[in-house]
Amino acid sequence: MAKKTTLIGPVVILLLVFYAGADATQPKGIELAVERIEAGADGVEIFVRVANPGSEPVLMEKAGGGPPLKLQSLSLEQFQSGSRWRVMAPLWDLPPVSTVKLAPGSSLETSVFLPNRRLLSQGGMRIAIGGRYRLKLAYFVNEQDQQRFRADANRMTQKPSVRPRIALSETFDIAPPRERK
Repeated sequence: MAKKTTLIGPVVILLLVFYAGADATQPKGIELAVERIEAGADGVEIFVRVANPGSEPVLMEKAGGGPPLKLQSLSLEQFQSGSRWRVMAPLWDLPPVSTVKLAPGSSLETSVFLPNRRLLSQGGMRIAIGGRYRLKLAYFVNEQDQQRFRADANRMTQKPSVRPRIALSETFDIAPPRERK
């Protein structure tokens, strides 16, 4: 029994060193920061800074052709009861038109629009606007992965061969729209 305990010590130390070394070499991910939230008569616009602090470029899927830049891979999620998140905006029904490459050390600004309705209907469920939210961004570290993922999505493959990496923002609150009189 003494031999087992003496072997466990070096193995545990080796695993801790390996784990610490693996953690130190992990590439930095994308950072999402809410710059400002502007409420208008027709909805709420959330302006987001997307930064790449890493040493490699990243790719994100883009919606539409021109300015302002809208990232199709950026979504707004609302916290629902039962410890789950539900995508609230945007709800795209078309595939992305192109990709945006974000160089190491650079950033860009984009936004997500949340319509100003007291309730949204999603999948037969009525969902109240307002509460705790977060932003979620899917991105890729190389073009081959992005192209394989898009090809799988276009074929409606149940299990894509590649999955994007995910970046999440800090949570933030959006007040519910005022009731109209």
